[in-house]
Amino acid sequence: MLKLLDERRIVPTQLSLTDEEYRRSLLKISVAPLNSYELLLSIHQRLCFSQAEADRALFEECEQAYQKIKNQS
Repeated sequence: MLKLLDERRIVPTQLSLTDEEYRRSLLKISVAPLNSYELLLSIHQRLCFSQAEADRALFEECEQAYQKIKNQS
């Protein structure tokens, strides 16, 4: 997702940005589908910074959100 944001010149990749900073950047420019971006950012944050584990259903939810983003022009 971050690669797509960079390739589409929406938000340049910056390794120092947090999930929340990316979310705020997306809010400022009213990117669509925002809920798909927010979903992926929140899941990433939850998996990295809590004891949550990924399962098949979560993977499929992420994959669906990513496809929505990827298919946007």
